Amino acid sequence: MNGKFDSVTGLYKGVADVIDTFRRFFATLFVVTVLALILYPLVILVSASFRTADAVVQDPLALPNTIHFNNFVQAWTEGGFQHYFMNSALIVSITLLILLVISSLAAYAMVELDVPGGRLLAMSVIAGFMVPAQALFIPNFSIMNQIGLLDTPWSLILAYVGFSIPFTFFLIYQSFNSLPKGYADAARVEGVSELTIFTRIYVPLTLPSMMAVVVVQFVWLWNEFLYSLTFITSDAKRTVPAGLMQFNTFLQVEWNLYSAAIILAVLPAIVIFYLFQNYFIEGFTRGRL
Repeated sequence: MNGKFDSVTGLYKGVADVIDTFRRFFATLFVVTVLALILYPLVILVSASFRTADAVVQDPLALPNTIHFNNFVQAWTEGGFQHYFMNSALIVSITLLILLVISSLAAYAMVELDVPGGRLLAMSVIAGFMVPAQALFIPNFSIMNQIGLLDTPWSLILAYVGFSIPFTFFLIYQSFNSLPKGYADAARVEGVSELTIFTRIYVPLTLPSMMAVVVVQFVWLWNEFLYSLTFITSDAKRTVPAGLMQFNTFLQVEWNLYSAAIILAVLPAIVIFYLFQNYFIEGFTRGRL
């Protein structure tokens, strides 16, 4: 009897092992297939950036026989890409600074100060999530045109700040809201000002959330295309996304240089995420609303 039981148990175990092996095989195959579909275009893009223009036209999918680093230098200088890059760096930096200052001060006021209807007001700001940036395009364009800011960096900065505040405020608010109230109360007993409590207690303790905001908003603002294409009409003032389109026309579709320019365009976002990835993860996994 025990022998039959052991045989059945062994059979079931063998079948379970076979099923588990097939499950892992197909799961691995699925993951590898998805990765291949995602990475293959990137490999072709990187490959084209190191090849000559004729080689790319003759065989777009081939790997480079020789490495041409001068494609990046030529894209940066002759294509005027350095102007687009510096414009984006200036606009995004100013936007992030304004966003952090306004959103963090507002979040501190909602959490620590006795603001009438503070929680309702906070929820109203966060409700801005429901309004996509594209829906605000025409009103923003009309306002910028009326106040004479079109074709200036401030048209993009003000528009970016306007529709980026809800997310920035939300993340900082929930981070501030998660701190123990005793920190601020103890500081007030010692006669510390509210501004000092904000800069010496709240900001250092919620730095991961601040950095998470920086990473998310930097990547989004750096790649924003609709506003940067329409609000700025002068080529010398364009940012990277809109500049790439002009860059393509200027170089008459020299795919090797265009590929090099795309890599230069996405490299800052990759570097920022890599440098602050730990802050990014911690900032999104702490706090409560």
